[in-house]
Amino acid sequence: MGSKSINKSFHCTQEIYDYVMSQPGEGFNQKFENMVLYCQKEETGLRARAAEIKNDIGIWAETLGALKSKAIETQKVIYFLEAIQGSCDNFNKFIDSINGVLNKAGDT
Repeated sequence: MGSKSINKSFHCTQEIYDYVMSQPGEGFNQKFENMVLYCQKEETGLRARAAEIKNDIGIWAETLGALKSKAIETQKVIYFLEAIQGSCDNFNKFIDSINGVLNKAGDT
């Protein structure tokens, strides 16, 4: 640490005071300096990690968008397949009714 040419005082709540006093060091000033230096050192890494997370969110958002599009396409295919199945079922009922009529006609 360099020379301590800055002399300032500040007011804080008991909660802040207790937090500063829980930091490593001897006395309030050293504890406060240690806390600030630690935060300063960690800030760069945290900002880098935040940028990575933001990038990851962008990638996941694109993936989610693609999955939503695929889900919509799949729902459309299912809808059309169900419509085809319904038509096939109706056609089978029609064939069964024709067979029924033909069987009755053959019985007479």
